[in-house]
Amino acid sequence: MSILSSMRYCLGPPTSYGPIYIALAFIPFGLFFDFMDGKVARWRKKSSLMGQELDSLADLISFGVAPASAAFALGLRTPLDTLLLSFFVLCGLTRLARFNVTVSTLPKDATGKSKYFEGTPIPTSLGMVGAMA
Repeated sequence: MSILSSMRYCLGPPTSYGPIYIALAFIPFGLFFDFMDGKVARWRKKSSLMGQELDSLADLISFGVAPASAAFALGLRTPLDTLLLSFFVLCGLTRLARFNVTVSTLPKDATGKSKYFEGTPIPTSLGMVGAMA
């Protein structure tokens, strides 16, 4: 919804800020759902490689593509801006791919959650969203 709201803002009149505020408001919901899907999986004691990959894809969209789309809609549209926004999304992608490859070797607590992360988790991009709001 955030990406579509960003597109709606780009297509609408420049004085209508509603869609971009909606786009920025939807991004933190991704953090809530990211937290809850892990909680539910650990509560049910069920996990799968497919679920892990889908979680990473959802994280990439929620915390990589959606903030980059909102930034583009807000005016970061020069070739350098698009290069930097693409780099931001690709950094998120490589971070998630690296986590997925190394997660099996990381120590886990009693609930099955990794004890620590290597690198910066992609949900920290919410700080960028807060700056845009």
